Amino acid sequence: MKAQQQTLSVRISDAMRRRLEAAQRLISGTNGEAVSISDVAKRFLESADDDRIEAADLLAKPTETLLNIRRKWERGLSLSRPEWQVLGYYIQQGCEHMAGGGPQLPSAESYIDLTKAFIAALGVRGGAKNVLELDHYYLGNLGDFPDPDGKGVNLDTVVKLSRRCIEGIREAGANGKRPRLPVGVGRNLYVVFRDEPLRGVEPLNEALRPYMRTLFRVAARGHYLFERKPVREESRSDLTGVRPPHPPPVVVGSFRLSTALEETNEFSMLLVLEPHRVLYPLEPYPVIREFDVMLKALASGEQLWRGQEFFGYTGKGDGAFNFRRISNGITLNFSSDEWAALCDLIAQGLALPELQPALKDSELAYGEI
Repeated sequence: MKAQQQTLSVRISDAMRRRLEAAQRLISGTNGEAVSISDVAKRFLESADDDRIEAADLLAKPTETLLNIRRKWERGLSLSRPEWQVLGYYIQQGCEHMAGGGPQLPSAESYIDLTKAFIAALGVRGGAKNVLELDHYYLGNLGDFPDPDGKGVNLDTVVKLSRRCIEGIREAGANGKRPRLPVGVGRNLYVVFRDEPLRGVEPLNEALRPYMRTLFRVAARGHYLFERKPVREESRSDLTGVRPPHPPPVVVGSFRLSTALEETNEFSMLLVLEPHRVLYPLEPYPVIREFDVMLKALASGEQLWRGQEFFGYTGKGDGAFNFRRISNGITLNFSSDEWAALCDLIAQGLALPELQPALKDSELAYGEI
């Protein structure tokens, strides 16, 4: 006789609700499965999986968690399995969350590292429970190409296809073509961290240590695109009231660039475009970086450029180059000589020695943006 299922109603606190919502994101993040809060609570009660419960708690405070992960990595300390799960969740977001058009991000080099990390993580597999199902899942995310040796689906098949993805990226780059990037490798890494029967978390840390900078940079990208904030402290109590000196202004022709640097390594720029009688602010780092990429893209011959923050296009005569900030619709146009001066101005500003520590820190705080 089939046992009857009982319905249990409980009142939960706001803190517990947020915890369950974080777990809901973790569970549904890899397959788009619609999972209700009650389903999540039921799974927790049935499995009592301490790692997933802790990961849900960590995901409820994502910026603090990733900041702690960065500190541990930079100090050579190992991550826990729940921390790997949160890192994997944001790696998946960084790979799959499209930030408008513009540059292809993450870069091809990052996808090579991510795929190498995936292969290294699979080398830590320590059991046979449900691995066939996992291998099918991995292949589907990588393209589900047939195994050329006809040996069926297994770990060797997954590794072989992963290496083929790396070779394809390199071959496309060598031939000047746009590579086919394995976007699903971020999803695969997340599942490895969450579901794989590994030999232990310490072997996982050892295997992935060479790829940690790329892993964290892509995760920070996912965090920024999802949470709309960088992975950094909002203030530094030990330096309160102490501000670093501002980098010197840069002047090219009739254009001037000033930079203001904060103690947290946040910085802003102000363009003084004298011929246009315009003061044009640029901040934060993702806006500045995209502006620089747009300038270079149009200067190199592209006729149209569309990103998260800016829309740029080329014309003729005095309006040979144009850009518009998508958020406010304000459009400025420049002659060819003015555009070249603007490119030079931003390049010199970003090359200032005083700005390099902040730029290096921003690459990890915001990720590949």
